[in-house]
Amino acid sequence: MIIGTHYQSGNVNADDFPRTELTNSTTVTLTRNGTASTITYFGYAVEFTDRTSVQHGSFSLGAGESTKTATINAVQTDRSVAVGTGQYFSQGSTNFNSNDNIGYNWGAIDLDNSTTVSVVRAQSSSAAVIPFQVISFAYHQIHSGKTIQ
Repeated sequence: MIIGTHYQSGNVNADDFPRTELTNSTTVTLTRNGTASTITYFGYAVEFTDRTSVQHGSFSLGAGESTKTATINAVQTDRSVAVGTGQYFSQGSTNFNSNDNIGYNWGAIDLDNSTTVSVVRAQSSSAAVIPFQVISFAYHQIHSGKTIQ
């Protein structure tokens, strides 16, 4: 699982914000479309050593699209959560470069049911890519000396 945040110097536009993605089990990729300012990035990789699993993917939203749904491998919704990977678990990247309105590349990510995850963003006049992760936590309960999983 990836948790990322950053800060930037100077004035920025929405296209300057970085998209953080877990590319595979050993690689984190940062992408931004703009070039203004210097980014200082802080990233944390979380490895689970129990049966907790992480699925990852991205929503590619075209200009005019404010919502998108993706299919995931089935999870148990009572022990799973869908989150983004960047700033406040919400951030992606966009080409929008007229101001710093983050509504173009930030989205509210939701685990809809056991096999779908969705995103909703506030501004949709520019394309965006918003990564997501679905974390399914292992469940161990001890009852009367027996472990129930």
